[in-house]
Amino acid sequence: MSMLSYGGRDPVWNETFSFDVHHASQLEVTIKDDKLLHDPTLGVACVSLSRAREHGGDRLTAEVICPHHHCQHGTISLVLAFKPHAQQLLVAAVAPAYPSPPPPSAAVQGVPVPVPVPVHVLPPPPPPVTVVMPVPVYHAPPPPRVVVVDVCEPHHHHHHGLFHHHHHHHGHHHHHHHHHHHGDHHHWC
Repeated sequence: MSMLSYGGRDPVWNETFSFDVHHASQLEVTIKDDKLLHDPTLGVACVSLSRAREHGGDRLTAEVICPHHHCQHGTISLVLAFKPHAQQLLVAAVAPAYPSPPPPSAAVQGVPVPVPVPVHVLPPPPPPVTVVMPVPVYHAPPPPRVVVVDVCEPHHHHHHGLFHHHHHHHGHHHHHHHHHHHGDHHHWC
């Protein structure tokens, strides 16, 4: 199925169709208008494939016949290209001519008689690429070393019945604890 690229009295399709024609001897081209509700078919053209098979291609003009009244509605120009190794026919719809202006939405459809439906198999997708990134190794830092620089012996000072006891450790902070025993105050740093 192809839509018009240029309408008017001489509509132009300028589109290429591809068919597998292993045993087909002729091509049937059907021209339709999807806006016609009662019967969208405007006409049918039958094209021989013999010259395309013999010479590798053909350029011709075929009559478009009304399927109901069997009268000519116009002509259609086609360019055929035949590929023997693939048994494939390329059909380029060029320009049909009508005695009266056709609807602008006319479409052309080519049907080989008989012809198997071509099946296009897509190639499998490429395998996914997996990128393995090296994992950085982090070593735990060594525990901090505690160095005792100076140890002070307890000094006894009597200040109004209070007793002070001091210990100095560099790098550590100890909370102050207060204990009261009969008027004496013990203090640890």
